[in-house]
Amino acid sequence: MDRTSQALLEMDLGIGKKYEKPYHYASQKYQLVLLRKFGGPDISPRTLNRRRRKMEDAGYIKRIKRHRRLKDGTFAPGSTITMVLAKGFYEVARVLKRALKVFSFHRLPKMALNMFNTTDYQSFVDRLRLWRDGSVHQRMDAAVFRRA
Repeated sequence: MDRTSQALLEMDLGIGKKYEKPYHYASQKYQLVLLRKFGGPDISPRTLNRRRRKMEDAGYIKRIKRHRRLKDGTFAPGSTITMVLAKGFYEVARVLKRALKVFSFHRLPKMALNMFNTTDYQSFVDRLRLWRDGSVHQRMDAAVFRRA
């Protein structure tokens, strides 16, 4: 998976976490704004759609296109629901675990404890609430996400 697709997947999980849902229906314009705001790649709407199609074909996400019928009988496009599947969640978790291994070796020196007048000696990884806050647990694919 390339960096752009990884950034899109992390953005999908972030939007879903904000609203406490395993899906989101953010507009393409809003997704591009979020990518630019949080340091993602600067891509066009066409590239966004192309990447989404590749991610859907690979089984990382599922998109549900919604339409509505107008009074004159024509169809108007609605928002598209994007769900992160279990494979997409595991891809993000794999990258995160690799990063946590790097940070687990960097601990505060004992001298720093005296400077801050604290006895709480924790590493960067120990302070992360990622695995303890309930948003990520071992059987997430069975509880929230649908299998591809």
